[in-house]
Amino acid sequence: MATSPRHGHDTADSSPAHLAGSTPRGGRSSGARRSSGPSDAAAGGGIATAPIGTVDLIRPRLSQGMLVSGEPGAKKVRPLPYGMTRELRLGTKQKRPWQIVQRDGILFARLTDSVESNDVNLSTEYWHPRNRSSKVPLRFRLTSDDSMLIEARQLLERSHPHRSPPSGVYLVCSFVDPSLQEKMRRKAQRGDPGDLWSSAWWEPAGHAVGCVVFSQLFHGSPRGRDAIASDAGISVRKMRKWKTRSEIVRGLGVMWLSRIAVDAPYRGCGIGTALATEALQVAAERLLWQPDYLEVIRTVPATVTQAGESGYEDFLTHAGYNLVANPVRSPPIRQLSQDGSRTDSTERCRRLYYWSRVPRT
Repeated sequence: MATSPRHGHDTADSSPAHLAGSTPRGGRSSGARRSSGPSDAAAGGGIATAPIGTVDLIRPRLSQGMLVSGEPGAKKVRPLPYGMTRELRLGTKQKRPWQIVQRDGILFARLTDSVESNDVNLSTEYWHPRNRSSKVPLRFRLTSDDSMLIEARQLLERSHPHRSPPSGVYLVCSFVDPSLQEKMRRKAQRGDPGDLWSSAWWEPAGHAVGCVVFSQLFHGSPRGRDAIASDAGISVRKMRKWKTRSEIVRGLGVMWLSRIAVDAPYRGCGIGTALATEALQVAAERLLWQPDYLEVIRTVPATVTQAGESGYEDFLTHAGYNLVANPVRSPPIRQLSQDGSRTDSTERCRRLYYWSRVPRT
């Protein structure tokens, strides 16, 4: 995790197109989903009824990335995770029949036409991970369209080679104890600090120190998806009957971690592993797409000769992701100068493909 942002902690590029086709999303054999709360199927229709203690919102609607509910004069406005409102929608133009409910003060979205769908937690509040995989206590949250989103994008601009993407769902983490953050930053300065031009070295403690962006990869079809298809029980021959990359993504039920970045002072203490681990829980409980798999494409220097070989380990394999052997060549990446600007010098790189099944309870 102590790599330079020239190589970051993954890449936002894809391998050349190699696959084509799969079966429809409903036909894959990766296992049925179970509802996260107690529910009963309505007679005859198979519609899930609300768990005890669930309250339907009054006239829920979306407005500028916020959820508005209640009658005129008694409206409530609540933030939603950035990047999900287009998929959610409400009313006559919605793609799928989502219902917004409130349980114990937390907003959930559920599909009213399926008993196999999980209730999706729409909270934008901080939470603590169930399993601590970093050396320091961290807290996580999904950003809404607010100052935290700006903060996450600033982090990516300074700490990831491909900068901030135009879209996606942003997961950020920060230290639970700001004084511990200051202590770790001072310790890093006494060692062999990198990227001294980064504002992460002097900004006040308490800000986000790591970020993951969830997206869907449509501009390429990596060869590594063969491994996902095999795990899902779909033959490559059947996949190649698909005509579009959109069908492949939806057929496999895969989402892409387009960015994984950690600020320079805090690399090497398990934050990247913690982000990748928590991303699996977020995919299982907090994404409307409810994917079955996550994929990551990481760029490493060509000089890292053991990358992709048997026994190779990094922060993603430590988080339980599977590394596909035989990395592919990547276009050279421009190196950074001491002040953070890009130079004319380039470095040869390779791409590594990782995947993991999303855990279901």
